Amino acid sequence: GLPGDSVELVFEPMTWHADDEEFVQRATAIIGYQGLTLQVDDCHKVCAELQERGVTLLGEPTKEEWGIQAMARDLYGNMIVLIQHSQMDA
Repeated sequence: GLPGDSVELVFEPMTWHADDEEFVQRATAIIGYQGLTLQVDDCHKVCAELQERGVTLLGEPTKEEWGIQAMARDLYGNMIVLIQHSQMDA
């Protein structure tokens, strides 16, 4: 974005059939992964900042062959995935 620009993302909790766990599981299986994936420059730093703000991570950042990944849930249960790609040699 441009300097001074901002973005606001609003996630709403799933309310349709939310009390029917079987329906939610079937719908999720059909629809697929639901969540937000954000690419960050320093996954460990972002995770530390999020924890300082009260966000609970779903485990520590993990090293994958392509980079580093960490996961959290927001207050409504939405999955948030942070990814940091490895630096490629030129």
